[in-house]
Amino acid sequence: MKNQILSGLIIFLFISCETEVKNIEKKINIKVDERIELLSIVQHFTTWAAYGHNRYDLYYQSEVEEYFKPYSDHQAVKLCQELYDFGFSFDAPPTFVLYHSELPGFEQSTPYTEYLISRAGSELKLKEFANSLQNFAIKSNFEKFYNSQTDFYKRVVDSIKQTIPDENYIRTLENYYGDKKESYTIIADPLFQRGGYGPQIQSDDGELVYSILGAKNSINGFPVFGDKNIFEHIMLHEFSHSFVNPVTERYLKAVNNSENLFEPIENKMRKMAYPEWSICVNEHLVRVNVARMLAKLKHNKSDILKQEFNRGFIYIYDLDSLMEGYESSRNIFKKYEDFYPEIINYFDDRNAKK
Repeated sequence: MKNQILSGLIIFLFISCETEVKNIEKKINIKVDERIELLSIVQHFTTWAAYGHNRYDLYYQSEVEEYFKPYSDHQAVKLCQELYDFGFSFDAPPTFVLYHSELPGFEQSTPYTEYLISRAGSELKLKEFANSLQNFAIKSNFEKFYNSQTDFYKRVVDSIKQTIPDENYIRTLENYYGDKKESYTIIADPLFQRGGYGPQIQSDDGELVYSILGAKNSINGFPVFGDKNIFEHIMLHEFSHSFVNPVTERYLKAVNNSENLFEPIENKMRKMAYPEWSICVNEHLVRVNVARMLAKLKHNKSDILKQEFNRGFIYIYDLDSLMEGYESSRNIFKKYEDFYPEIINYFDDRNAKK
């Protein structure tokens, strides 16, 4: 089956506001994605917007409000609200829309994961939401609005391109994890809150990984997505989830054997939308790996680890010491997954001493 997600990315390169950061081996694609924009505009008219969208003064946000206000009671908005109330929020909605082809078709391109289905409550709900989003796009003439913003989207992409330094981040990631992905894409969304999400989509050709970014602030009504240090951190963090999360999933039963370790940090983790031990484990692992990769890029690892510990990631110093063993024994541990049993052993030992 010809993969429509990959095709959409290639088509987008020629017809929309996309550019790239060149790497020797691969490229990081940078773009504004119409599927994410459609989602964020629908979300704008739900209660999620008060929490999950930015609070900055943007001309773009005013234009969204003015153009789409007549459609604020559309079924897509009502269903988006219903799903949000159920718990379909944070990373789940933007990941979900990337399982579909570009507009106007917006056809499901790959099977939904059990994770997405559980977040929405059923596969039927996901299909219903997809149909309602497509209908919203038709009824509102979303394409007309999207095309009217071409210059704005290009400015967003260009501002990010100028901010990201000339480093081979893909090589850094793939060397560290001993694994490769098919493509790496940064998607900027002016309406999303600061921070980001790191979905990964399995295609026929390989895994497509994303870093979806929200604006950090605004200047004169234009969204600002961060400086060099912020981009380095967010890129490595969000892309790292595509290497770490699938391994944790394969070891999920063993990971959950130490779930008692979640108890002392549960309140802090839940406030950051990490409601389960396995998700908390992923965040610990990604953050310690990123700290170590950033250290190779001249960042202060001690400051990063201290900041993460103060946020509630109390196992991060132990994991930092543990990862010394991984990095110093790459002749034995060719891939990150090869070392994962050592991580399980650490959590088991820590749990036994609790």
